[in-house]
Amino acid sequence: VLKDEDGEIRILSGVYERTPGAMQPDHIHVLYLDVMVYPGKTSIIHVKPDENVFVYVIDGGGTTGEKSQPL
Repeated sequence: VLKDEDGEIRILSGVYERTPGAMQPDHIHVLYLDVMVYPGKTSIIHVKPDENVFVYVIDGGGTTGEKSQPL
């Protein structure tokens, strides 16, 4: 778990910010994160430009991409 004043990132699969997750599948590269952003805070998750990203918001909202598309 990576923590700072803005929230927490749990790395379930893959490697994020040089921190490995619990699973490292051999057959496919998957970066699977569980992100919690504290109320009133902002978190920026950096991914490679050629990667596909899926976002599932449980509570609250946010934006994605350079154009800040709302979720």
